[in-house]
Amino acid sequence: MNFTGWSRRRLGMLAARLMAPGLVALTASSGMANPTCDTSPILVRNAMLWAAGDGVQHRDVLFADGRVVRVGQAGSLRPPAGARLIEARNHTLLPGFVDLHIHFSVRGLPSQGPEPRDTAALSGRQLLRSGVTSGRLHLSSLETGADLKRRAAHPCAPLPRLQVGGPRLGGATPEREESAFWGVRSPEDAAAKIDRIWAAGLDWIPIHEAHRFGPGVLQALASAARRRGLRIMGSGADFEELAAVLTIRPDTLDYIDLSAADYPPDLLARVASSGATLAPTLGYAHRLRAFFDDPALVQAPEHFEFMAPPDAAAVLATARRELAELPYVAATLDAYPRLARKFAQLRGTGAPIAIASDVGSPAHFQAAGIWWELNAWRTFGLDVESALRAATQTGAQALGDLSAGNLRVGSHADFILYEGEIGVGPLDPSRIRTVAKAGALFVHDGHWVGEP
Repeated sequence: MNFTGWSRRRLGMLAARLMAPGLVALTASSGMANPTCDTSPILVRNAMLWAAGDGVQHRDVLFADGRVVRVGQAGSLRPPAGARLIEARNHTLLPGFVDLHIHFSVRGLPSQGPEPRDTAALSGRQLLRSGVTSGRLHLSSLETGADLKRRAAHPCAPLPRLQVGGPRLGGATPEREESAFWGVRSPEDAAAKIDRIWAAGLDWIPIHEAHRFGPGVLQALASAARRRGLRIMGSGADFEELAAVLTIRPDTLDYIDLSAADYPPDLLARVASSGATLAPTLGYAHRLRAFFDDPALVQAPEHFEFMAPPDAAAVLATARRELAELPYVAATLDAYPRLARKFAQLRGTGAPIAIASDVGSPAHFQAAGIWWELNAWRTFGLDVESALRAATQTGAQALGDLSAGNLRVGSHADFILYEGEIGVGPLDPSRIRTVAKAGALFVHDGHWVGEP
């Protein structure tokens, strides 16, 4: 992408915003209580409608009551009384994107303490700005996860609709219990912790370091989660961890191995037969590489939209420090030349693969994060059609929400209007003209129009 895909005009506008006097930072109390918005019908007319497997067709699409209600030939539908009309000639109409692996942390900003920031409100705006209308939140405390799920369910809330993974269940530290990081001591403790996650109303359990749990613990976690209807995210960040978590047949396998070795053939065969959706996080390395090739990219104004200048300065300073000092960043960069081969090996299993950006990781801003993921997939050998399918239909299937990720009658009124043909030129977030979630507009004519 050219300067993270944002036009010079937009960067200038954002730079001016960052320098504007009197800009108020989001705080925990500013939140999204009782948001209001216009949810009257929308007719998108004369669009190049993209659908997974069907290419592009010229269509009108009518949205009402938070759903797609009609799809017709271009120019055939008439707007009902009170409808908003969007003329989409020469623009591509896409389903809202689905991101299977997001964090709402904004590194450098406090979420607690005397001056906490509502980092979920900030992250949600940046994600919607980028076209992400559905996602899975990775790692949260029980209280935070339940609150975010409730907030995100409101059609006017500037948050993607969310499924929530609770505390990280890690095998390396059985005695640990902090807000979003839990160890598990025994099979009995596993069952009790799963009951607490279920009672909080969360949707997923994230399992890390599966090879390091004590006897019977991993199986107890899986059995209790299935009994309660919770789904399982398994970390596959290295071969040993991947082999262990495959024994419980997780619903998704997140991350990609960063070592110099190829995936062993027997391990790939087990992935192929596991039934899991793969969620490799490739865009993070792609973005880090771009930051090191051109350090000016780190300070692109889009990263700091919706922030007051002091907060923007703190976030930028944190990102620069992480890029310079964190071993995880260095290891990810070291693995970059190997990722195309590793990605090809995973694709060769035939398992479904979905977009999972891992935004919120060190120096990985929510703004435009999913576009870095899409462009990484292209760089590593995938065509646009397949990358878009991974960001829409496959992600929705992994979440079990078949109303997301497509624009068929009855689906969510979640869409992106993208300037020009999506397959022509680089995948570029500066070409986003409109973003809607549940029939509420959050971006229109290239500008944020949601709750300020």
